Amino acid sequence: MSSISQRLKQRLKGMLFALLASTLSLLLFAARPLWLEHLDSRGRDIVFSLREAPAPHPSVVVVAVDEKAVKRYGRWPWSRQLLAQLIDRIQASGAGLIGLDIVFTQEESPQADQALVEVLRNSASAIVGGYFFRTSQTEAMSKQAHELWWENRIRLLRLMPGAEMDMVPEMAAVEGNMASMAANLDAQGFFNAIEDHDGLFRHAPLLMRHDNALFPSLALQALSFAKQQSIRVTLDPYGVASLSVGSLPIPVDEEGRLALNFYHPVQDIPLISAADILGGDVADGALSGRIVFVGVTEVGIADVLPTPLVSSYPGVMLHATAVSNVLQDFHLHGANTALMLNVAMMFGFPLLLVILLISASRLETMILASMVVLAGSVGLFYYLVAVQGFLVSLIYPVISLIIGFIVFQVYYVLTSQFKNRFLTRAFSSYVSPVLVKQLIEDPDLLVLGGEKRRITILFSDIRSFTTLAETMSPERLVEMLNQYLGVMTDIVMESHGTLDKYIGDAIMAFFNAPLSVANHAMRAASVALKMQHKLTDLNLLFEEKYGQQLVIGIGLHTGDAVVGNLGAEKRFDYTAIGDTVNLGARLESATKQYATPILISEDTRKELGDSFICRAIDRIQVKGKTVAVKVFELMAVASEKESTRLAQKFESALESYFAQEFSVAQEAFDHLAQSYDDQTSRIFSQRCADFLHTPPPAEWDGVFIATRK
Repeated sequence: MSSISQRLKQRLKGMLFALLASTLSLLLFAARPLWLEHLDSRGRDIVFSLREAPAPHPSVVVVAVDEKAVKRYGRWPWSRQLLAQLIDRIQASGAGLIGLDIVFTQEESPQADQALVEVLRNSASAIVGGYFFRTSQTEAMSKQAHELWWENRIRLLRLMPGAEMDMVPEMAAVEGNMASMAANLDAQGFFNAIEDHDGLFRHAPLLMRHDNALFPSLALQALSFAKQQSIRVTLDPYGVASLSVGSLPIPVDEEGRLALNFYHPVQDIPLISAADILGGDVADGALSGRIVFVGVTEVGIADVLPTPLVSSYPGVMLHATAVSNVLQDFHLHGANTALMLNVAMMFGFPLLLVILLISASRLETMILASMVVLAGSVGLFYYLVAVQGFLVSLIYPVISLIIGFIVFQVYYVLTSQFKNRFLTRAFSSYVSPVLVKQLIEDPDLLVLGGEKRRITILFSDIRSFTTLAETMSPERLVEMLNQYLGVMTDIVMESHGTLDKYIGDAIMAFFNAPLSVANHAMRAASVALKMQHKLTDLNLLFEEKYGQQLVIGIGLHTGDAVVGNLGAEKRFDYTAIGDTVNLGARLESATKQYATPILISEDTRKELGDSFICRAIDRIQVKGKTVAVKVFELMAVASEKESTRLAQKFESALESYFAQEFSVAQEAFDHLAQSYDDQTSRIFSQRCADFLHTPPPAEWDGVFIATRK
């Protein structure tokens, strides 16, 4: 850990806080307190009430013994002769399948029973009857009725290694159809409904267990006969692994329950009154090919259940909703995918929150960041539930956010003073006091550790320093060098530059880090010119006191670099690394080859605009690089006319040089050397003479290849 920057360690600590918050919320999620489960379910219910649901599948309809039917044909239960007429009329209207949310357990009368039997036997529509599982036996079925009912068990059952049926609800007894009715039904399915922990009905149990066998619900049997495909179930050690009707998958949980995706109450499963069927108000063929569930909806006699959207929902509508959901693939997913999403949110939200909190410095900023993450979590929750149909949690991710905020605040209070001391210690030695004060007041301006930033790098170096050192005593040399470095450092810091380091007699500084500095390239250029001008004054002092004068070269380059605290916890430097830094150093070294005080890169030249006078010097491939760069001399501020004239004339001569018009170029360079005493022009005049004597190769592109640093 000692080699990791303070910023990285802070982020790692933040991640630990996020991990702590996530772990606590996961433990709570594993325990699932009932009151939190109620809140979670109600949160999803609110989403369902706000969203727009599609229209139900057009092939599903309910024929209801409703208030209208009861008023016209009498109280329920109706005689089986009347029920026979109703079923006959439904099949005459072209129904593809009839599902009866009704059970016929006892005889009514031979005549009435026979009338219903005849209709069941001769129906052109497939008819699936219902029955009821009970926790205890009320009335035993006859042996024949039981055998007929037993035939409805699921036969295509695949057991994975270690598979158990224990997760599927087990029922002790059956209240089924009498043998005469059961013998004339195409199939039977249970119509039990099981409420959730808060008393609301949100699921349709599609499977139940009895006597070590699995049995399908009325809805599942209806799907099987409508599709003319067998029901297939796979069990693994956790319960129901998969359920399908032929190739049609049905997403159920480990208990074999289908999470019902209710439609809007205004646009729910179509409901036709039994009175209209019996009265002939529904034309023949009107129900052609449709799955028709028959049941009672009249208040007081119907099996009405509370659901998230409706307080009194007829039980028969649960079967119809389940079938419609499956047929149109309008599913809610509450199994493994929803679980993984819950875990991801409980880890992701606190992590995101802590990252934002680490980047903030004020309490109001932290609260705003928390509100943004909270709003984002609510928005994501709504999208996942309403649009994607995932039964994810809102409560537990929000709890993880709350825990993360509280834990981080405790850490923040305990470490805020330490952070201020760290910033003062870390930057006072190489950043101006003004910037240190800003950092302490607003640490958000600083990203501890490494970050990629666009900076302007400045390198300066004393020419022939080794020779100078040989002619002076060490004490006087150090004294002079300290005076020089002190003055130059003040110039850098006054312009809000950052002193990176002294490399012997060289200075490395950069601009626009750790704090953003407007027009950083212009500031660096001003610093370079000030350093050269100040050196003129210093040399008067040095000549008088030490009998020596200094000559320095300066290189400037603007580009992206990685900046940050590098080193160990007890000894570190805020520095910049990368290709930008290397090129800046090479440009400083190249000033010797061109006899120029300041060389800048083309990137820096573009940043300066018209504020400074610069002249193009050359296209050079510095040592260690494979691509040539265009370099310029920074000469003066824009108001200096003499430098402007020299720059214009030099660049005109340089164009002739690059065009391989060496005689013309040499004459122009010689004129500049004499008129302005320009050493750079003398260097190019000699190059032209060399090329006139030994012309460059045909592929020459004007690039000068530097062979030394």
